[in-house]
Amino acid sequence: MRPIWSGALSVGLVNIPVSVVTAYSHKGVEFRLLHKKCKTRISYGRHCANCKEEVDWEDVVRAYEYRKNQFVIVDEKDLKMVDPKLAKTVDIREFVDAARLDPIYVNHVYYLVPGKNAAKAYYLLLDIMGGAGKIALAKMIMRDKEQWVAVRSAGAALQLIDLHYGEEVIPTGKLELPKRPAASKNEQRLAERVIATLSRSFKPERYKDEFEEKLKRYVAKKVKGKKVVIKEPPKSRLKDLTEALEASIRKAKR
Repeated sequence: MRPIWSGALSVGLVNIPVSVVTAYSHKGVEFRLLHKKCKTRISYGRHCANCKEEVDWEDVVRAYEYRKNQFVIVDEKDLKMVDPKLAKTVDIREFVDAARLDPIYVNHVYYLVPGKNAAKAYYLLLDIMGGAGKIALAKMIMRDKEQWVAVRSAGAALQLIDLHYGEEVIPTGKLELPKRPAASKNEQRLAERVIATLSRSFKPERYKDEFEEKLKRYVAKKVKGKKVVIKEPPKSRLKDLTEALEASIRKAKR
């Protein structure tokens, strides 16, 4: 698997050579965009308004606009000059309880793969963090910006979690929420029973993209010119919350 970043994981004075690789494999249905009129595929390109031509990626450079329409080009060498350590280091600043990481801060997850002669220190950190129930909070520079990241023990490998900064997360206090109505003791008891009846151990392999399979079957019928009949789901006839909770328990038991 091709790494998207290579450097070192820094813990105090210990440096562990590592590479960052993606933790996801996207296999969903991909749609193409067509011109509605003639059914021709729409293409996108990097167009230079001055030269009136499409530009290849190798001819694209980054630039910082320090004044309106005035730019200074910034390349990889410049980024390393700004902060040489962070440019090539996941710099661990502190360790916190893993349970304290709110999922709302998680942006993207990667794997950290040990480099040459780094296995001993890598697995030592993996085992100690996992046993202590801790995650590490660190800083690094990836994709041209400083990132706040978490490093956690995930079974056989370390994970690198790209985090949102605190000011990027909208607090619930800013949401326009309705006034909270009081639930009866019976409604609370029934809700607890619904949760207890549906409770299972977490097994991600149980969850598959069912919509993708349905979409493929639907498209296959359209390709063959078959008429596709859409069945609307039945509307709920339940009148109140108590009735809905009781029906949910019966359904869960089935």
